[in-house]
Amino acid sequence: MKISQKLVCPSCRGSRLVLGNREVGANNFVPVGKVMVIGFKTYRMACLDCGYIGTCLGEAERCDLERKVRDA
Repeated sequence: MKISQKLVCPSCRGSRLVLGNREVGANNFVPVGKVMVIGFKTYRMACLDCGYIGTCLGEAERCDLERKVRDA
């Protein structure tokens, strides 16, 4: 799994991010107004600079989402 090299921590703008698996039972991301059966798998990330924990899409999922939104 690969994330965008442009991704930085939204809290401190740090770039030392560690990826983890999504939470057990967490739902996939589905854009508002789009009918999707599965949606996009999300991943957890932690910033080693400030400790922020957040959620992100993998690079492949982000590209697929961008294509689906563009083609809608």
